[in-house]
Order: sequence, then structure tokens, then C-alpha cells
Amino acid sequence: MDTRTSGAVVVGVTGRGRETSALRFAVEHARREGVRVVLVHVGRVSLPTVPGLVVTPDEAIEVARRIVADVAEELEELVGGPVAHDTVAVTGIPAQVLVELSRDARLVVVQHRTSTALEHLFVGSTTNGAAARCHCPLVSVPAGWEPPPGAT
Repeated sequence: MDTRTSGAVVVGVTGRGRETSALRFAVEHARREGVRVVLVHVGRVSLPTVPGLVVTPDEAIEVARRIVADVAEELEELVGGPVAHDTVAVTGIPAQVLVELSRDARLVVVQHRTSTALEHLFVGSTTNGAAARCHCPLVSVPAGWEPPPGAT
């Protein structure tokens, strides 16, 4: 059991400004439910889209830590102050990590991305891979989503 994700809203993130709609959705849900937000970035040690490019595990973790720290700042800017959150920076396959973290989570949130067929061929879909095996509900938030006026 990962105590950071127990009962939390888990958000898969890839960088500042890339999942703003998913962050908004996660914060609204977390506030309603009175739970924490957990920002997760999964660093890849081997990048399938660049043949021969291998990143060491230490490099991947360092990049992942910087990404979740940047997104945590974005989260606080979005809500206008501190918000109860944790960060998780790990290496692995994003869909598999989200599935594992979903075991004790209340909700997993990702942001929908439109990808070309070629991108899907080489990278796949984290959303589809996680949704197929997630242990809790998974929400794919469309880019541009904002909470309705007056939502809390």
C-alpha cells in the first residue's frame, strides 16, 4: 500500500502547463471529497521513440522530481495558494504505475491528448492502458475543461 495515494486523487502529469485541465478537475474533486491530490510523473529509462537513447535511472528520477515540483507550483498558482498534495516521481511504464497507485486511490485523473497514429504506435496510450486495469475510477479530462462557475 502506498500511503501517499490512500484515498487520494492521483493525477498523471508530464510537465507544467500540459495538464492544467486535469489539475483543475482533480482539485475540484479533492475539495468536494476532502482528500489530497497526488501528482505523479513516471520517468522512462528507455525511450521507445528514439532508438538507442537510454536514460539512466538516476537521470530519469531527477527529471521526474523536477517535473512534479514544477507542476506542484502550477497547482498552487491555479488555486491561489497552498493545496494539500503529495508528489510521486518514479521510473517505469506510466500506465502500469498509475494502475499500481490506483489500488488505494479514490480517483485517477489524466488529461486527454490527441495523438497521431504514429505516436500511438510507438508510445501507446497511457489513458487506455491505465483505464483498462485501474482499481478505481479513472477520468480523462479534455483539454480546455474548466469547472463551472461557482463550483467548489
